[in-house]
Amino acid sequence: MTMKLILESWRRFSNLVEGGNKSPKTRDTVLNPELVKKAIAIYEQVMLDWGKWLTEQGKEPIKPLRPVGSVSYYEKDLTERPGTIYGDIDYLVEFPFSSDSGDDTSRRKRENAVKREYTQFFVDYLNSGNAHQNISVDETLLGNVLMVILELDQEVFIQADTVITFPQYSDWMNGRYTPQRGMKGYTMGRLFTAVGNYFPLSISVDGVVARTQDGKLVTGNVRKGVEIQTISSNPRTFLIDIAKHFAGENAVIDPRLQQSGGVDPDNISIKSLSSSIKALAATLEVANIVSANEMLTKIQELYKTGLQAQADDQMKWANRKFEEMKTDGSPDSDAQKYLQGEQATHQKLLKLNKQAMELFLAGMQE
Repeated sequence: MTMKLILESWRRFSNLVEGGNKSPKTRDTVLNPELVKKAIAIYEQVMLDWGKWLTEQGKEPIKPLRPVGSVSYYEKDLTERPGTIYGDIDYLVEFPFSSDSGDDTSRRKRENAVKREYTQFFVDYLNSGNAHQNISVDETLLGNVLMVILELDQEVFIQADTVITFPQYSDWMNGRYTPQRGMKGYTMGRLFTAVGNYFPLSISVDGVVARTQDGKLVTGNVRKGVEIQTISSNPRTFLIDIAKHFAGENAVIDPRLQQSGGVDPDNISIKSLSSSIKALAATLEVANIVSANEMLTKIQELYKTGLQAQADDQMKWANRKFEEMKTDGSPDSDAQKYLQGEQATHQKLLKLNKQAMELFLAGMQE
């Protein structure tokens, strides 16, 4: 492959496992640490400008917090790994929430209402004629408006995805939405999901959440008559909180779990989380809630399946696109180059998945 194809393959790989582009204008932009630094500075100005506009409209302003996802490490990468390429930019933004009163089910409904309301406020801001000069308004208004398209320089466009949070979850998101350095976000996200699916619990952007129907835990696919209970929104103790939810507040917590009851937002590690999951299983086994061996075997299976699904989905999408190119008049050489690039991307995913599983299994040995 030529250097151009190799670079395109890597850019496509980064983009696939990060968030995906919504605008054709961003597809040729290679997001290295230097460009990310510039883009984040502009995005933060955009958010501050929107916040000022909200205040002028008599609304509570939003609060930009920090970059999350792979770009969490861009400042270190500037000097240590300047050749790093990211798919897009994820930035955590706190939306206002006026009251913590009420149960978790009603709270969730109000949070969703705030998300809808403030998304419309951003549309109004974009259409006001006073939007920040670096926003590509027409491109941003296509699809999800909180995936903001910025023009950094003439014909240099990037996408910055607004990750919404609320005051209650801001600290949680520092741990939940940050990958291990050098790994893609999905490798950590799939592990959270595997643990959640075992029970089942939701371990996502709003903490660890139990969804029950008639007193029984149900998955997110069940909607009618579901009540919501937040078990934890502390990234450092969420596994301890899960243990206490099932075994009671007086549960005997395994010493290893006491030492590391979740994730350290400043030192995210697949191996460390895996080790803590093992300690959670031991705690629940002592309480006669689960068989530790059965629980860990199932979580390993769920994690492996989730990682493989990431690679499978990529190749399914690539094959569909390849078939479209063969019938839409694209030159055969272009279609073949495209497929070669996607096959290279697939191999990178498989290699990354293997690395993630090795880290997971190493944690199981501790």
